[in-house]
Amino acid sequence: MQWTCGHEMRRIIEAPMVTPDIGAYQAVAIDVATGKPPVINSRSAHREFLQRNGYTEVGNERIGRKPGEVRGDFNLRKELTEATREVLRKKS
Repeated sequence: MQWTCGHEMRRIIEAPMVTPDIGAYQAVAIDVATGKPPVINSRSAHREFLQRNGYTEVGNERIGRKPGEVRGDFNLRKELTEATREVLRKKS
């Protein structure tokens, strides 16, 4: 045992957390290399398949706005008012 600052130091050895690889599955999408849906049997094969075919896994796409970017058209009030009045005119 080692002593540091007058206190006993003990080493605790723990196993690292290892995430198991994914199980094999039949892809739903077509692979451009074969023209058929492949069987994917590892995370690396999954990433390669997505990259090779230009696919983006839903839920993993990067989202966010660029600085100063405004999304949407906020000047719709006039158009909505006119469309509503047009519909109401047709009903009468």
